[in-house]
Amino acid sequence: MANRALDWLAQGKYDLQHARNSLSMGDYEWACFAAHQAAEKAVKALVQHRGGTITPKVRPGRRSTMPKPFTTFAVTRFVNRDVVLSRLKDCARRLAEEIPGAEVRLFGSYAVGTPTPKSDADIAVVVPDDCLVPPARAKDLAETVFLEAPVPVEIFVLTRTALAAGRKTGVSLAGTVARTGISLR
Repeated sequence: MANRALDWLAQGKYDLQHARNSLSMGDYEWACFAAHQAAEKAVKALVQHRGGTITPKVRPGRRSTMPKPFTTFAVTRFVNRDVVLSRLKDCARRLAEEIPGAEVRLFGSYAVGTPTPKSDADIAVVVPDDCLVPPARAKDLAETVFLEAPVPVEIFVLTRTALAAGRKTGVSLAGTVARTGISLR
């Protein structure tokens, strides 16, 4: 299993910012929930950073995998995909100003049209191979810019070479981005 400590930490930072935003709006219950989520993800990051593994706890008789997504009229009426895409495109334009030559691609449920109220937006920032902005800095910039997104966002940074390899093989994260990703420009 890959070490995803940095991914857990990045998502924890996003959740902490969400908690701060909720606190500033006086939404104290949601601020507490988001702060708890941030702390949980920070602990997971630390465990993985130190070589530990994270295994989900499953009660006997319960399934251990996520159920397949479903859509009903009641669920889809609360997810306005067009509004979310418009706001994500605004964020992508701002990020393009910060990272010249970067392409921002949306993949996952929002890209293929099956988001639910619990969906996050999966964002791939595709940078030139000779990009002057290091990948870690590109991820930090993207996380900051996408704090304005109306839904939680998970950021991945790929080089153009990695995306091209994903197009050829169709496997890995790069393959998923190449296969299902849509440009946010």
